[in-house]
Amino acid sequence: MDDLDLSTMVQGWGEPVKNKNLDQQPLKIGSKTFERGIATHTNSNYCINLKGVAKKFTAFIGVSSQIKLYNPGTDNGTVEFFVYVDEKPVYQSGMITYKDEPKEINIDLEKAQSLRLFVDKSSGGTHWDHAIWAMAKIEMEGKAKTTPEPMFKKTPVQDYILSPVMPDFPQINSPAVYGSKTGKPFLFKIPVTGKLPITYNVSGLPTGLLCDKNTGIISGIPNQNGFFEVSFDVSNSAGKANKKMQLQIADKIALTPPMGWNSWNIFGLKITEAKIKAMADAMVSSRLIDYGWSYILIDDGWQGERQPSGEIAPNANFPNMKALADYVHAKGLKLGIYSSPGDLTCGGFEGSKGFELQDAQTYAKWGIDYLKYDWCSCKDTNLQAPYTLMRDALNQQNRNICYSFCQYGMGDVWKWAESAGANLWRTTGDISDVWGAILDLGFGQNGLEQYAKPGHWNDPDMLIVGKLGWGNTVRNTKLNANEQYTHITLWTMLAAPMILGCDLTQLDDFTFNLLSNREVLEVNQDELGKQGSKLEGSKDHEVWVKKLSNGKIALAIFNLSWEDKEIEFDLNLLKIGDQLKIRDLWKQKDLILSGAKLKVKVVAHGCTLMGIVKEL
Repeated sequence: MDDLDLSTMVQGWGEPVKNKNLDQQPLKIGSKTFERGIATHTNSNYCINLKGVAKKFTAFIGVSSQIKLYNPGTDNGTVEFFVYVDEKPVYQSGMITYKDEPKEINIDLEKAQSLRLFVDKSSGGTHWDHAIWAMAKIEMEGKAKTTPEPMFKKTPVQDYILSPVMPDFPQINSPAVYGSKTGKPFLFKIPVTGKLPITYNVSGLPTGLLCDKNTGIISGIPNQNGFFEVSFDVSNSAGKANKKMQLQIADKIALTPPMGWNSWNIFGLKITEAKIKAMADAMVSSRLIDYGWSYILIDDGWQGERQPSGEIAPNANFPNMKALADYVHAKGLKLGIYSSPGDLTCGGFEGSKGFELQDAQTYAKWGIDYLKYDWCSCKDTNLQAPYTLMRDALNQQNRNICYSFCQYGMGDVWKWAESAGANLWRTTGDISDVWGAILDLGFGQNGLEQYAKPGHWNDPDMLIVGKLGWGNTVRNTKLNANEQYTHITLWTMLAAPMILGCDLTQLDDFTFNLLSNREVLEVNQDELGKQGSKLEGSKDHEVWVKKLSNGKIALAIFNLSWEDKEIEFDLNLLKIGDQLKIRDLWKQKDLILSGAKLKVKVVAHGCTLMGIVKEL
């Protein structure tokens, strides 16, 4: 098997490795070491075209015993091997752990056309699920050779574009609620799509706020508390539109999940002022800003040295942070920054330990609107204290600063993050652009819905669609089109922060379409702020529901298997009666329903997202 091209092997973390384990150590299962084989990681899938001339497949299977060095825990390092011949299951290993000795398998392949090797998680998550196909070989007739095939056939990208294009007439895409604090600078760009130019008129604003009629940017300093019903009236050469929004000038911000862009997944530590400006420019020119994408976030790598006074200075790549903030703000966007409660950040730059108040003052002076605070080198045994300390410092500043805890879910952060002052908190480790990450990080959020609410959000990490790079060569995400739809749909159902990590200057039609469906984004930005949860499911599929305002429900059906499936769902489980109106939100089309059984064909690793309301 190690003679074959493994480029079509799909797995949930890393890349397949020939003749060594995933840590580049010898292939060892239990007490036995093997010279040849393939190391992979769940969720792993590899399809081989046998052309009807194979005789048998043999291998020793198991989990790398090397992971015992990493203290993997009870449910980690547990996998299950499957073998399919002509897509019929012929072998299932049952649970195998890193403590087990290798199992030998021998599969008859006479006249078979295809062989599929699949490794799934057995229990818990996929952490340390390092699987091995040792001494794996296919015996062929004569000199015939096998040919690996991708599990998913390539389809022209236009066939995956589901959402209608933006119409010429104006459509207002603002959330129904927006929060700010009294006496602090206010910035909000009314998101409106349609043919340019657009004229904006706003009524009902509190004293201290004004709207620019040409840009739709509302700014100023509100000087009175209260809930204000603001009316947006917009027009262009193709028509007019009106929408009302409740503006809450009180003690909360981030009343809907933040939407924006972060530098890490494309630039890593290789960030500069020029790159940040280019992303801000692209957010506007692409019109993503007119769908509500509003944050431009600088991740790790901007810091220079501290001045004698202790004030943090940016490095040479950021000559003037205040001017950069002004540049971003002038476009109606908000600017974010990154630091750590430890001495050093993850990239080895200056952290904020011992300088919390001074750093908060500096951020406010620059005009920063968002802080991602990453645990990294922090050694405090009290997980809450460093975050509360910075929260207190931020509260003293004359700015609305959205506060993001990044400490990977330690200490069940979702149980105490709100009381510690977080607007959002990471519930997981770092995401990567593989299907296994969506399974673990995304679907693993079920059960945390009670902790999400307006102003406070569970965060399963950033979006991994489009062109990524992490500071290296820019490439397309490894997620196929079906998986990208699942990714955006699931984060939408989770009321998760929607933070892009792709190169906004290289948005293709598919990626833009994926990020600009106003009906899908409305589910994420719904004013109730309810996180969706799993209603039913199996190993092959899950059905999630999310309560929306005005009695509506979002229903998402996910196909977790490697095959297209017709999935049936009993609408009576929603407990909202009959006579339901159902709309396919991705296609923006109403569906015709016959009876209480909903049957939908869902592609492998894909989904369908519906909005449901009881008809009057």
